[in-house]
Amino acid sequence: MNKEGSAMSSGPISRADTAGPGRPRSWIREGLIASGRGAALTGLILAEAGMLCALAVVVTFAGLGVGLFLIPGTLLAIRRLANLTRQLAGRWCGVDIAVPYLPQPVTGGGDPFWPRFGRLLTDQATWRDLLWMTVDCSAGWVLTLIPAALVVFGLFGVAAPAEWHSSSWYAMIHLTSTFNAWLCVPLGLAFTALGLWAAPRLLRPYGRLAHSMLAPTRQAELALRVAPLAKTRSELVDTRPAEVRRVERDLHDSVRARLVAMGMTLSAAEQVLDDNPAAARTLLREASDSSATALAELCDPVRVEELGQPPG
Repeated sequence: MNKEGSAMSSGPISRADTAGPGRPRSWIREGLIASGRGAALTGLILAEAGMLCALAVVVTFAGLGVGLFLIPGTLLAIRRLANLTRQLAGRWCGVDIAVPYLPQPVTGGGDPFWPRFGRLLTDQATWRDLLWMTVDCSAGWVLTLIPAALVVFGLFGVAAPAEWHSSSWYAMIHLTSTFNAWLCVPLGLAFTALGLWAAPRLLRPYGRLAHSMLAPTRQAELALRVAPLAKTRSELVDTRPAEVRRVERDLHDSVRARLVAMGMTLSAAEQVLDDNPAAARTLLREASDSSATALAELCDPVRVEELGQPPG
């Protein structure tokens, strides 16, 4: 899975496409950029159509056995195209779309074919990708291609006086004379202006249309939020036995040293008790302090475990 990451939302997040104070953007420049982006998205739609055709061929030959093993690779390629659409929708259309795919389990070796195949087919996002590409190829291109087509068509009208033929038409104008050819110029400018004006305004609906099908559903959002928690819980379960052994080892080493020191101190106090009671009392206080310290060392790991924090 690609890295694929990002904040999730229940609706599209629109970015205001504004310029800095005192520097208003030219609507012509915006229109040209948006028209170029629409043309690029149209190329992406053609790639999606090619992938749908490839998937249809693979599924058709699945009965022969060979096509069955090509389905996962084809679906993963479709995911890459869908992720590219999500990225471009955020950059060009101002609509952020989170990646909806469920995280793949971490395996020690290579991921077996059948489990991977099953996860792809049972992931709801896979079918939403296919639905999006079907809609995009049948209707989505209208939003991306029409502005660029209007701009190009308008430029043909502007160039009509230089190249016209009596048998040709431009829109509703029959080019039978030079005068008629010059009439195409204002009409061509109008088409060009309309395309430049419409281009940025049609990209936003395209982004919202993509969001409606490519964004995570509520169920997928919950699953994606639960997945890190489940991973953290699994890591805690895996590390807990090792942590317990470490605590036992630390307790064994530190408390044993304390007990040995207490024994030596009590032995010394017993030897000087008759001859030097003051020194014996000092040694007994040291033994008492060592006892309190050992008891604290025994209680701290237990308290930390009860709070659910790793011992320091």
